[in-house]
Amino acid sequence: MKKGAVMPRDHQMRENLSQGSESFPIQYYTDNFARWEQGHVPLHWHREPEFFSVYQGEVEVQAGDRRLRLIQGETIFLNGNQFHSYTQADEKQVCLCPNIVFSGELVAPMTSVIYQKYLSVILYNPSLPYFILRPSVEWQAQIIKKLYGVYGLLAKYGEKGFYEKIPLDFGEKEPESPCFEMDVAAELMGVFRDLYVYKGSIPYQEECKKEQKAQIRLGKMLDYVNEHYREKISLEDIAACAGISPSEAGRCFQKYYGKAPVEYVIEYRLNQARRLLESSELSVKEIGFECGFYDPNYFSRIYRRHFGVTPGNYRRDARIERQSTGLDLHLGIH
Repeated sequence: MKKGAVMPRDHQMRENLSQGSESFPIQYYTDNFARWEQGHVPLHWHREPEFFSVYQGEVEVQAGDRRLRLIQGETIFLNGNQFHSYTQADEKQVCLCPNIVFSGELVAPMTSVIYQKYLSVILYNPSLPYFILRPSVEWQAQIIKKLYGVYGLLAKYGEKGFYEKIPLDFGEKEPESPCFEMDVAAELMGVFRDLYVYKGSIPYQEECKKEQKAQIRLGKMLDYVNEHYREKISLEDIAACAGISPSEAGRCFQKYYGKAPVEYVIEYRLNQARRLLESSELSVKEIGFECGFYDPNYFSRIYRRHFGVTPGNYRRDARIERQSTGLDLHLGIH
């Protein structure tokens, strides 16, 4: 039973990962889209900002309600607290993307003049949810080069993150550093120095209170689904919790998820059911009831339509896989 990579997220789609450590708050990843189901890194957000580069292939990026396309060599900066997702543009291509998620305080403390005067122009600026860096623009190419220096240092010396490290050939000799943390911080300082110098060339957007309001409404609706998915839920119920009309709720979900609220609820229930099938001793029928599916036949049909296997067969395959890896014994399951 082969599954794609799984991102740990809470019910509001926040990625539940520590990005580095408290003393060195930066984490390096390399996304290999072949390891994600349908080449798709799901919609999520985190407090920390992110630089995401396309080393090989092409990627479609959702940043808030915008859809963008990145080609090989390009990098996108995504500010903190921004909803975003990535999708491989061509499933036949190899698609590898190094990226870092970090705290600005790695560069300078928030109370410092450096942060207040220079970094705050970029970090958490509501008029700058994202921007793209292209190697065809000289000053942007210099920033990309510095970022690849950071990637190389963290790939060699940094701690492994939640996802498996994938070695990349950055085309230069691997950096030697007796004090790599200082070198990483220095490279990032250089990145933000350049961004400040060229801030007039960055495409700032007008602060969009409407966009912020939509994200707040979405958060309320996601909270409601998380609390009530075991019960019967109507579109009117979902809309009412955010104080909006059913049509506005539909537009909100369509904007961020590309689907109707009811479709989201069904997928949420199915994912909860899958977790229970893997971890609980409840019967398939009991799991269906627990997840809001009160008709066992409907539960089986829709589960198969979504996952390509019946709930019972999924549980059987999950147990076989656990036994083959010895995980059942580790978990105390007999």
